[in-house]
Amino acid sequence: EVLRLGSDDYEPSEEDMVMTRVRTTGIVVTEVLEPPYTYNVVDVGGQRSERRKWIHCFDDVKAIIFLEGLAGYNQVLFEDNSVNRMQESLNLFAEVAKNPIFKNTPIFVFLNKKDLFEEMIPKYPLSICFPEYKGKDGDVQEALKYIEAKYKAIMEECVPGKVVYVHVIAARLRMDMKIAFGEVREQLKKLYPVNGKIKKN
Repeated sequence: EVLRLGSDDYEPSEEDMVMTRVRTTGIVVTEVLEPPYTYNVVDVGGQRSERRKWIHCFDDVKAIIFLEGLAGYNQVLFEDNSVNRMQESLNLFAEVAKNPIFKNTPIFVFLNKKDLFEEMIPKYPLSICFPEYKGKDGDVQEALKYIEAKYKAIMEECVPGKVVYVHVIAARLRMDMKIAFGEVREQLKKLYPVNGKIKKN
């Protein structure tokens, strides 16, 4: 693989481009046209230093996609190696969920990197992140259900009765993204059945 990437005639494949990771800094807006709808997808950095910029994105938000890397259960923050990434994500999700601005805004949680998670769980138990976890070590589905339940429990605590839509995905797989974003679009069309702009954050 190294030889392929280093060859003089190397041209990146579609998978190479998808697998490239660039840490989001600032705010990136992408417009997606799907007549009669126009979706403005606003990507904001999740690092602590980036969060103060989010306030500028809160105007007329029609939906929130909260992206969390499943591998984070066994990783620490880029900016603070004493804090577990998934625990930080859950705390941040609670802040978003209880914000009165988003009381009636649909929230979707994409639990990403399921392929990496499937490789890690047999080696590193979920109890690394959640000491109270009593599930069977190495059981991927049981671990996923536990994590999903964590996000749903936070939503129920912050906004009783509000549904949070959870998808377990590998963003590099087209079908996963097609299904997940397909549900986002369908829910938005049900909520906003008229022509116009939809802004997804």
